[in-house]
Amino acid sequence: MTKRRLQKYVDTEVQSSLLLRLCVHWSLFIVANVFAMLFWAGFMETPWESWDATWSLTWQRVAPFALMSTVLAPVFIWDAVKLSNRFAGPVVRVRRVLAEYADGRDFKAVEFREGDFWKPLATDLNRAFTRKTASEPIPGGDKS
Repeated sequence: MTKRRLQKYVDTEVQSSLLLRLCVHWSLFIVANVFAMLFWAGFMETPWESWDATWSLTWQRVAPFALMSTVLAPVFIWDAVKLSNRFAGPVVRVRRVLAEYADGRDFKAVEFREGDFWKPLATDLNRAFTRKTASEPIPGGDKS
């Protein structure tokens, strides 16, 4: 049975940076399209009209696009959070296991959820710690 992801936002630094970048790109995309349509209408379709008339024509054409982009933005943002959880979550788990091990607790095998990225990282980490703990003491380990 696979473990369900209950928490989607697990690494504030990484996921916030990704979401901020996504929002900036999304906003720039909308603004660039509005200006492109405005200049296209102003210079190619109605060069003899005033800029007020051109803006009115542009807004009539851009309004449905702007509305749909605004409505879809939360969907894209939520999807980006879910996707970023597939790579941020595994790193958070690896960091947690390493911190526990550094604090003197026994190593627990790292397992990633179904659909997570970097599964070979868990396999390699588990192999390295299994080999290290089975064959020789860790340098600088227990000094008692």
